[in-house]
Amino acid sequence: DWDGSTTVEPQKDGETYLISNSYELAWFRDEVNKGNYTLNARLTENINLGGHPWTAISKLTDTSAKTGYKGTFDGNGHTVTLDITASTANVGLFSKLAGGAVVKNVITAGSISGKVNNVGGIAGTADGNVTIENCNNTASIKGGKGAGGILGYSEPGSGFVTISSCANMGSVSGTRKQVGGIAGNVVGTHIIRNCYNQGDISDGAGIL
Repeated sequence: DWDGSTTVEPQKDGETYLISNSYELAWFRDEVNKGNYTLNARLTENINLGGHPWTAISKLTDTSAKTGYKGTFDGNGHTVTLDITASTANVGLFSKLAGGAVVKNVITAGSISGKVNNVGGIAGTADGNVTIENCNNTASIKGGKGAGGILGYSEPGSGFVTISSCANMGSVSGTRKQVGGIAGNVVGTHIIRNCYNQGDISDGAGIL
């Protein structure tokens, strides 16, 4: 379990960081949030953040559509247990995924809550050529407008947002509709395929 502050740089396999614990995931988060958007990572163990508040990966101060995580994050079948209560938009394991990002093979658990828009188990927002594949969410999701088990909101930018072979088992609720098991609010060009929802949806008018 994470102590809420300590970070440790993980080892690398080529251009990919091998993350085995919460201290290393926190280091990776901090490096991405400094603007190193294209870092790659692969989990080698389940990660439990110990109930400590978690700032999402790619929670950037620059809200331009061109910012956000653009690397490859491979969960390798492992679970990340989160505890997020945020008063801002764009909340999830990742705040925002941008063109070229691939997030795959990761399970999110715990609790993810944002008081305003765009809350998702994997990501709050996606824009551009983004791929989310073979991901599951078991965390409870609470948000405003745009709340989804996998993705909260896809922006009307360039490129495709693709969500494939994903599932949601967590409860999803929102205060301003656009709530769905897989995605709350998808705008522009997107593909959702081979996905399913088994979670309870409140105030839903979103996707699946």
